[in-house]
Amino acid sequence: MNFYYQGESSLSIDSSFTQETVVSKLREMDLSVVSRLDVASKHIVKFELPPDITFPNLSYCSIGFESMLSDGSIRTSPLQEIDIDFASSFPNIKEIYISCCSELSKVELFHGKTSTLDNLSINSSFESSDAFSQTLDHIFSHCPKLAQLQVSFCKFDGSNDNRYVIPLEMCPQLNDISIYDNVAFSEVQIRSQVPRKLKRLFFRNNVGLKLIKIDPAVSIVGILAINDYDEETRLDADCNTYSKCTSINMSTSCLVELNFNNVVLDHLVTLALLRPTVVNQTKHADSKEEGQLSNIKDLKLEEKVLDVLSDPSRFPNLKTILSEFMPGINSYIDCLDQLPSLDMLNLRDNSIVTPLEFVKPSQISFLTLELGRYPSLKVANQVKLRELTISLLDECSIIEISNCPKLEKIELYGIERRSILSVKNCPLLSVFRWERVDSIESVSFDESCSNLKELYIENEKPFNMSIPDIALKNLKSIHLGEIHELSGSFPNLQYLEIKSESPFKRLELRDTTNLKELIVQGIPNTFSIDDTSSVSFVSTPKETEVHKVFQKLLEEIANTDCLRNYSILDKLDDSLEVTGTFFGGKLFQKSDKKLCYFEEETQCPICLDQMSEECVILGCGHASHKKCIRELLVESDCCPVCSKSTETRKLTLDAY
Repeated sequence: MNFYYQGESSLSIDSSFTQETVVSKLREMDLSVVSRLDVASKHIVKFELPPDITFPNLSYCSIGFESMLSDGSIRTSPLQEIDIDFASSFPNIKEIYISCCSELSKVELFHGKTSTLDNLSINSSFESSDAFSQTLDHIFSHCPKLAQLQVSFCKFDGSNDNRYVIPLEMCPQLNDISIYDNVAFSEVQIRSQVPRKLKRLFFRNNVGLKLIKIDPAVSIVGILAINDYDEETRLDADCNTYSKCTSINMSTSCLVELNFNNVVLDHLVTLALLRPTVVNQTKHADSKEEGQLSNIKDLKLEEKVLDVLSDPSRFPNLKTILSEFMPGINSYIDCLDQLPSLDMLNLRDNSIVTPLEFVKPSQISFLTLELGRYPSLKVANQVKLRELTISLLDECSIIEISNCPKLEKIELYGIERRSILSVKNCPLLSVFRWERVDSIESVSFDESCSNLKELYIENEKPFNMSIPDIALKNLKSIHLGEIHELSGSFPNLQYLEIKSESPFKRLELRDTTNLKELIVQGIPNTFSIDDTSSVSFVSTPKETEVHKVFQKLLEEIANTDCLRNYSILDKLDDSLEVTGTFFGGKLFQKSDKKLCYFEEETQCPICLDQMSEECVILGCGHASHKKCIRELLVESDCCPVCSKSTETRKLTLDAY
């Protein structure tokens, strides 16, 4: 048979199926095991199933495909028609995905019957707006359980004239609508004559979309997202439509035109102030005149945004603001500080090309700065700041962080320039992570950073690092990339990883009582370590100094007898000094002889005879006859009383 199963419950109608053979091949299969069907044959122009072809357990069906040919061109599905009786062929269908069927003009799915479909996605399909609209109206009429609708990457001729209506009264359970990356509509209306609630309404990057109209009976109780492409999209909606939103993500030019008078957004938790996509995708003009015009426009828009945010009583529960638009940062801080619940700010304004100074005290606890083009960054005097994230700053070469008494975590990602970073007066800082960085000039911490516990720097080239001894003492985890050398005392360090692929000068580890894992990818010219008593895992190349030290330790462990023999005292001798305790008594030392005293008569837990002259005390503290425990350990390395391992220690050496 020439059909292809992707898995026990998945069937792909690939190009081994033709228009003439698809039905006959399906009749030869056990379709009851199929829960997912993918229709992806380049030979099928009309996908038609007779009523006797039934997939009784099918829940998901995708129709269409996209593939790249050897010459670099893209092949898409040639499908022009679909004719399926869902009630007969797909009686339990839940989700259908129509993708890359740009020639699709006719779709029949129901033959007058209702369907169980609850999720519909259309991507880059249909030859015309009329074919698209007729199909969706057909689906709305026959899918009373439809809950999710997604339309993306569709492109129709005459998109400036295409008005589309989503009739919620025909879909009583529809509550999640996403329309994005289309060149298809000039207007979209969300229509309902009776009260309806939507959990999510999402519009993004729809070229040519001028108006989104929402009937007053519709209210959004979850996410409202409208990120227009070119500042032309407008939202026509009653204030009751968005007053119950928990999250609003909206282009700033669209937001300021909404009516906020006498509206209390008491459910709003997250607000995103976005720039139009076409602005974000266009490099800023080098022309001074154009730059001035842009600044004037931004300042006018800024006044409107500040006016929207100026009344804190409108936003009693707003906790998070994401802003791609913040030309005057101090004005925003003054405004945001009036919001009673705000504690998280994400600033990603790539129009800022001057040094950014976030130094005015604020109530922000979680601050993210990303996608900016500023040459330097200073964050200071943030008395409530707990976490700081800095990422994707292409132009930044100086980063200063200071006077943040509650700052616990700093994370950096993808800083392109060779950077100097300093951290001062941050006494609670415990985590510092810098990932995906090619080149660092220097990193320095002052003596206030004595609470630092995790240091993670994923660097490609060696750099200068300054950490005072007092700041090293609490470190529990260190991960470094390329280094010149590492030397210091690490009394609390448990994990050390150095991924330097090149040879480096030295690795000198002092006061390493708590070190458990050591991973050294490079080759230090010299290596020393004070204490290896807690080390349980080492990974390092063979024949390095690190490998030699721990290979020798492995040999010593292999020769160590875990069975410690003690002479039993009949009575206590006051001249002896107690060296320890075990279950049932105390331990003593006299010259080279180990002694123990049982506070009451004790039987060997293995043979049940009395222990009178000598015994063995395991690491767990349980005693037994030496002969008895040796015989038992032939079959098991566990204590017969508590089942703990009798091995003195375990060490794994991963050498490569």
